[in-house]
Amino acid sequence: MIERAHVIGAGRVGSAIAARLRERGLDLAAAEPELVLLCV
Repeated sequence: MIERAHVIGAGRVGSAIAARLRERGLDLAAAEPELVLLCV
């Protein structure tokens, strides 16, 4: 399971995805993320 992620893009979609990932306990401030999401 993914434990560290980084969401690039603070628009509507990026903010919503980041909030949901935080709710699920993912670390979004990790220096070496396992997953990078680009929301444009």
